Amino acid sequence: MSPRYHHYMLAHVALRSIAHADPMTFFSVLASAKKDAFLEALLQSVEDNNDSEEHLDFSVADLALHPGRVGEYPVIYLEFPSPQRATEVYFVGAVLKLMDHETVQASEIPEVDFYTLERGVNLGGETQTVLGGWNPQGDHANFGEGPAPEIQAFHQAICARYPVEASSPPQAEGEASASESS
Repeated sequence: MSPRYHHYMLAHVALRSIAHADPMTFFSVLASAKKDAFLEALLQSVEDNNDSEEHLDFSVADLALHPGRVGEYPVIYLEFPSPQRATEVYFVGAVLKLMDHETVQASEIPEVDFYTLERGVNLGGETQTVLGGWNPQGDHANFGEGPAPEIQAFHQAICARYPVEASSPPQAEGEASASESS
């Protein structure tokens, strides 16, 4: 059975494309009060390009944003409604490979690593998670069986892909990290 159109396209195409094409805007808008309007416009764009018979079955209110850090790199996780079919995502994660002290020239596009934690099915027909990723050229990578479909487990799986000594766990929207509150 194919993945639901909106669920798949928002996670695997729309968010990924913007994260790679304009990462500074992607990160700044998702960290601002304009994030809901941005996500609504993105979801509407997905709907406008829908030539399937499927109807949108979730809204921006069903998505949850979790900012964090992978070492010195900022990361934004977006939690999706529970996936129902293979390749639909539990989470997407975008890691901006730019440290706080680094600056970017207007003509430069910083590198972003874009990850997915997808619902999969193993050879025995049992549901499992799959850790995936996308490069800027639109090539999908399968990194194998993923962690439990929980934000902290997804964060740890991504951290394991980097030579980092410390990271800030993802926060619920509006929640201050320990370093911000002290």
